[in-house]
Amino acid sequence: MQGRAIWAEGPIHSFDLPSSSLERGGQALKSGASKTHAYMDEEVGTSTAEAWTWIVPSLSFIQGFMAGQAVLLMLFLGLFRYFFMTSSPGTRAQQQADLLQRVHAVRTSMDMRSHVPPYARVPYEQGVQACVQDLLSQVRYDPSEHAPESLDWLNVLVAQLLMSYRMSILNAGMCAGRNEDMDEPALPSTANAEKTAAKLALERVLNEAMQGRATKHFLDRLVVTDIDMGCRYPTFSHARVRPALHAKSTLVEIDFEYMDALTLGIDTRMWLHFPQWRFGSLAANLCMRVERFAGTLVLEIGTLPEPTPVQARVCLHPNFVLDAHLSTILGSKSKLQDVPKIEELFLARLRSWLEHNVVWPHFWHIPLPGIGTSPADPLA
Repeated sequence: MQGRAIWAEGPIHSFDLPSSSLERGGQALKSGASKTHAYMDEEVGTSTAEAWTWIVPSLSFIQGFMAGQAVLLMLFLGLFRYFFMTSSPGTRAQQQADLLQRVHAVRTSMDMRSHVPPYARVPYEQGVQACVQDLLSQVRYDPSEHAPESLDWLNVLVAQLLMSYRMSILNAGMCAGRNEDMDEPALPSTANAEKTAAKLALERVLNEAMQGRATKHFLDRLVVTDIDMGCRYPTFSHARVRPALHAKSTLVEIDFEYMDALTLGIDTRMWLHFPQWRFGSLAANLCMRVERFAGTLVLEIGTLPEPTPVQARVCLHPNFVLDAHLSTILGSKSKLQDVPKIEELFLARLRSWLEHNVVWPHFWHIPLPGIGTSPADPLA
């Protein structure tokens, strides 16, 4: 049979195959390989199609969900626009009618929810004097019959305020003392930690204030030699209400008294710049002590006859009492001590300053927070 090899013990004999048989065999192999590749391509295509069948439905669901939400939102906006909004403002009369309707509805609802008895007051258009009389009647205060009141509660508040100021001065001085070298002689102002802290704080304030004045060329650095911020507190009593002179408001008169030993001692040098710069200096040491300050304090809140912002005005009656003493030493070699004229001039200048700033008819104006004032207004 052709195409078969015969194996025997003897030598191997081969038969030659015709060329047509070889060609038919090669074509068979090629057709088998092409069928194999076609089958593999069919399998891959089937898996890819199955994957897309899972992806496409998920994308369609998200798109449909978003479209549904958009439709609901547009429907809600349309209904809101139709029921609660208007396309045009309308005429002025219609706007006013709508405003009155809204205000009436809100006012009616508020009256139904709250149960407040009706209050009546004098309209402001009747004048300030009528309003003041109405004010006194509402607070049940008759100035002609009401007895002076004690101010124990005010004494406690003022004492706490003064104590807070004293503690803040001491804290500021302690903070400044950490950065300064205390290589100074033993002075009365350094007798204890509190005086030392107050000395440092006051020296810093005084010397900084002297920098912007013309006297800085004539005065040397100020050294606080003695200081005592006191240990007592002022007392207020006999508060009474009085009508103001211009009949535009009322004022409160309060008697006060402060007895303590407020002490301040300063040492410096006064320079003479003639005929040359720093030709000579005059040493000066001053110590002032205030022992008693008493009088009548007047407090008035309101507006003046002319249109001004609301403010509080404070002044003293002219019969105030100020008991103070001043000790001085001038000179380095030959010293002038406790010259009476210097004490008289200094205390007279202090009293004159008080009379021209806080003694009636001069007031110390305290601006109060205003409504409707511009930020640029210094009194606002």
